[in-house]
Amino acid sequence: VQLKLAQNRLALVRQKKANLNAQARREIATLLEQGKEQSARIRVETIIREDFLIEGMELVSLHVDTLLARFALLEQQGVDPGISESLIVVLYAAPRIDIKELMNFREQMVYKLGKDFVLGCSDNYKGNVNPRVVHNIGVITVDPQLVSGYLNNIAEAYKLDWRDEVEIKEQVSVQPSQPVSQVPYQPITPLAPQLSSDGRPSDTTQVSYLTIDR
Repeated sequence: VQLKLAQNRLALVRQKKANLNAQARREIATLLEQGKEQSARIRVETIIREDFLIEGMELVSLHVDTLLARFALLEQQGVDPGISESLIVVLYAAPRIDIKELMNFREQMVYKLGKDFVLGCSDNYKGNVNPRVVHNIGVITVDPQLVSGYLNNIAEAYKLDWRDEVEIKEQVSVQPSQPVSQVPYQPITPLAPQLSSDGRPSDTTQVSYLTIDR
């Protein structure tokens, strides 16, 4: 029951954050139009962090889906390899995102699997949590070039005559022999989660499974 409630809450929170980010983009476009570039840079960092968090919550949601689809394995003794990765991710995410139902599920797992196991997952002490989840729901230092990419995207979306010279200079410094007019612009955005054939998130980094002796 807690997992199903958590899934619904995750969807609602993601949608709310996406709507707030859309509104914030409009406000940043206004700041750029008014020449308040420094304020726009500060505001866009918040959007970037929220975008990463939204993606991280999408990944967590996919793992919740896996646990719901394989709930019979969750009720067995110990941790079945078929759900271990998803269980680890959900237990890691529970104290880091504001979803009460995930914390309720975590408490249930403390009773079922033991406090040491749950704390081990929460602390990622064996490094078994999907690295993309760790990054996206953690404390992120925003790269200046990513800020530039977002600002240029916003300016383009709202048809503003504005372009971040910082990004252009950084691109030229990588290829100094290439004229600015020929430097291709490729906005940098958080990667969308890649899914495997069974609907679970995949990653180029192989994540080992954490198992429990039965």
